[in-house]
Amino acid sequence: MRGNMTVVVPLAPSHVNFLPGLFEQLTPDAGVIDRVIVCRSQLKKGQQREFLRFLRGLANRAGLKVSLSADDGMQLAGENRNKGLQLADTEYTAFLDADDHYMPQRLTRITQTLRSSASDLLLHDFLLEPTYPPTFPAAVWTNSDFVVADQLFQSTFPYGRQRNSEGTSPGDTNIQLPDTHAGHQVAHGHMTIRTELRRSFAFGTLHPGEDGQFCRDLLWAGKAVVYIFRMPSRRITHLCPRRPLSASATDWQEKSHMELSEIGDSAVLTVRRMLLK
Repeated sequence: MRGNMTVVVPLAPSHVNFLPGLFEQLTPDAGVIDRVIVCRSQLKKGQQREFLRFLRGLANRAGLKVSLSADDGMQLAGENRNKGLQLADTEYTAFLDADDHYMPQRLTRITQTLRSSASDLLLHDFLLEPTYPPTFPAAVWTNSDFVVADQLFQSTFPYGRQRNSEGTSPGDTNIQLPDTHAGHQVAHGHMTIRTELRRSFAFGTLHPGEDGQFCRDLLWAGKAVVYIFRMPSRRITHLCPRRPLSASATDWQEKSHMELSEIGDSAVLTVRRMLLK
């Protein structure tokens, strides 16, 4: 039975070494995930086949399917997101960053919420605590934990909108929360959307800020947007250890060596070179 969600991972070359931890975190959500699409830029054509073998090794261990969208040139995050969204063929598309951390069964809960609320876009709060491994508070949410589109529209666009001027100052592409939720934040890069929205919407060329602007586009257009002020993900900051999450191995370097060794000597050499870039 196919899952009803595609996971899109826009991947920077420097984040390749976080992929084993990401696939490990997605394992509890294998029942709702149809496949994971990794959208990688700056990957030479001669390396793409070996890199796909590397991805398939990780996906097989997690009980998932994976595909690769690769380009040998430099791609902005918005371009990678658009490529993944166009390739998705499920009801929902979830965007994840490889170097962040996610609560077990996060996507399963999000799928249930999207269906029960008939929403087009789901956003939520996120953790920034400088601890490792991350500790997630209780993330079982109810309707009382929602901020709905009407409230978000009023707080984000109190004086209308000038889209052409967005991206000129920090935070001006973000969804703004009502004063009643001061202190909470929005993980724009961890959004989940109804896939059919790609017919009318696409990520722009801002960097950073393309994810927030995309969310604002949907909200401005009157789409059903819901925000949950729970924290089922954790973003990496300079305060937090920048290393992959691995629940089943205390030494990630040893684990990654094992994973890469299983895909063949030539692939090991290729991927190790990628990890050093």
